[in-house]
Amino acid sequence: MKNLNKEMVKEYRTNLSKLIPNIHSRNKVPININESREHLFKKVEICYQLRELGFDFICEANFKSYGRADIFIPEADVVIEILHTEEVLEANKINYPVKRIIIVKTYEDVDLASIL
Repeated sequence: MKNLNKEMVKEYRTNLSKLIPNIHSRNKVPININESREHLFKKVEICYQLRELGFDFICEANFKSYGRADIFIPEADVVIEILHTEEVLEANKINYPVKRIIIVKTYEDVDLASIL
């Protein structure tokens, strides 16, 4: 998005806000006591890396008709799902309207610079 002119950015954000109602909660990590500590800490770790790399993110991005993604990176058109081992089989059923879905397990280290 860094190479886009202001009109293109405005159009991009307008289209994105139609798809994701909570687009305005950009670069914030909500704390939900229903998530495990491991899940929350991994989310914070990933979001911290994203900001270090210069990416914006949306946590709990609620895609209309597609469900809620743990982390959405608009500029890369990527969703990151954080899962526990028992959830990996369910991850194959996830389908968001993005170019790529990255599955991260809570116990694994992730280097986003090498992935994005």
